[in-house]
Amino acid sequence: MAAHLIPRLLQSIAVVFVVVSLVFVGSRLIGDPIEAYAAQNATEESIAAQRERLGLLDPLIVQYGNFLWGVVRLDFGESIFTEQPAWDEVMSRLWATVQLSLAAFILILAIGVPIGVLAAIRRGSIPDLIARLIALVGQAMPNFWLGLLLIFVFAVQLGWLPTSGRGGFENLVLPAITLAGFGAAAAMRLTRSGMLEVLSNDYIRTAQAKGLAGRTVILRHALRNALLGLVTVLGIMLAQLLAGSIIVEVVFAWPGVGRLIFRSISLRDFPVIQVGVLVIAVWFVVVNILVDLSYNILDPRIRVGSET
Repeated sequence: MAAHLIPRLLQSIAVVFVVVSLVFVGSRLIGDPIEAYAAQNATEESIAAQRERLGLLDPLIVQYGNFLWGVVRLDFGESIFTEQPAWDEVMSRLWATVQLSLAAFILILAIGVPIGVLAAIRRGSIPDLIARLIALVGQAMPNFWLGLLLIFVFAVQLGWLPTSGRGGFENLVLPAITLAGFGAAAAMRLTRSGMLEVLSNDYIRTAQAKGLAGRTVILRHALRNALLGLVTVLGIMLAQLLAGSIIVEVVFAWPGVGRLIFRSISLRDFPVIQVGVLVIAVWFVVVNILVDLSYNILDPRIRVGSET
C-alpha cells in the first residue's frame, strides 16, 4: 500500500501546484485590485504606493516566485481589503462550507441510493418510472434555479423557512437540498444501473435459489458490489460539493468559502482567491486518495496498487 500511496501523494502535490499556479496567473488577468481598492479622489502617488506595498510593480515572474516562497512558508499574505491574513479569512469560513457540503452529501446518500435500489428491484414499475423522471429533472435543473424555486415556495409563499443566512437547522435545509439536487439525481441513476447489472449475475440467482432472504441478497450481495462502481462517483461528488457550493452560497447568502471566493473575485483580492482555491484543490486530492483506499473495504479482493 505504501508503494502505491507515495507516488499518489507526489502526483497529488504536483496537481495542487499546477492548480494554484494557474489560479495565480488567472487572478492577475481579471484586473488591477488597486482600481477597486483606491478611493475616487486618490492621487497617482498614493495608488503607486499601494501597488508597491502589494508588490504589484514587480515583474510577474518575481511575484510568482514570492508567492511560491510564501506557500512553502505557509504565508499566504494579507487580504487587500480587510488587511487580515488571507489564510485566517478562508479558515473562518471553512466550517460553514463543510457543514453545508456534508449535509448535502448525507441527503445524496439518503435519497439517491435507496430510491435507486428500489427502482432497480422494481424495474419497469410505476415507482421505477417516477424515479427515472425525478432523476432526469434533477440533473437537468441548474442548482441556482432550484434554489430560487425553493425560496419562492417554502420561504416566500409558505413562510416555513428563512431565505438566507446561517443560524439554526432551519437555515441549512434549503441550501442543503439545493446543493444535493444534482448529486442525488445522479446517484439515483448510477445506483439503479449498477444494481441492474449486479442483479443479472449468476451468483445472485444462486443466492436466491439457496433460499436466502430477499433483503439479505439485496443488501449483502447485490448492493455491496453495486456500490463498488458508485463509490468513485460519490467521492467525486463529495469533492465537488465543496467547490460547487459557490453559487448556492451566493443565492442563500451562506457565509462560506464559496461566497468569500465570489466576493474576492469581484474585488480582485488575489491572496484570498489563491488560498480559497488551494483549500478546494487539497480537498479534491484528499477525497480521491480516500476513495482509492475505500476499495479495499468494499471488496477485499482488490488490492490498492494492483494492476487491473
